[in-house]
Amino acid sequence: MKRWLIGGFVGAIVGFVGGYFFGGMNCAKHYRNTIEDLERENERLLNETEEEKEKINAPKDENNSRPTLRNNYDNLTGIYRDPADTEDERADIHIISEQQFKDDLNYRDNETLTWYKEDGVLADSADMPIHSEEDVIGVEALDKLENMGDDEFLYVSNDIEDKMYEIIVEGSMSYYRDIVGG
Repeated sequence: MKRWLIGGFVGAIVGFVGGYFFGGMNCAKHYRNTIEDLERENERLLNETEEEKEKINAPKDENNSRPTLRNNYDNLTGIYRDPADTEDERADIHIISEQQFKDDLNYRDNETLTWYKEDGVLADSADMPIHSEEDVIGVEALDKLENMGDDEFLYVSNDIEDKMYEIIVEGSMSYYRDIVGG
């Protein structure tokens, strides 16, 4: 019985050691090959991406009157911008016309905001103040709101949020006095 137990124990040790070294070497070789394959694929994709960037940024061919992709699209969401637009009009947050607002009503989310001119407070449709006005309507709109008359409207497109805002200028009411009541 002792021989059988000792033989089994020795066999287990030999099997473990052999499996550890030979299996480990095969596993390591497999992972090295996988890593090398991934590095080659990554390098191929980086080169391909550089070629695509060159195609997009290349000036248009004089024989081809089509404008380049970069001139027509602001980002990968496919929001079309006329190549004649100025850089300011292509900003992520920019003022738009009432007609542009109406044209996009069916395609983009929109919200009506109120600018309480007396207090300089921008409030949402539930009369909750918006504390990060620059992130919602942009600096350009805030500057313009300061100089607008009562009951005028301003329209803003926030392409970051893919949302449009109609802003009502309220000059006859105070946010703190009439809405909050304080």
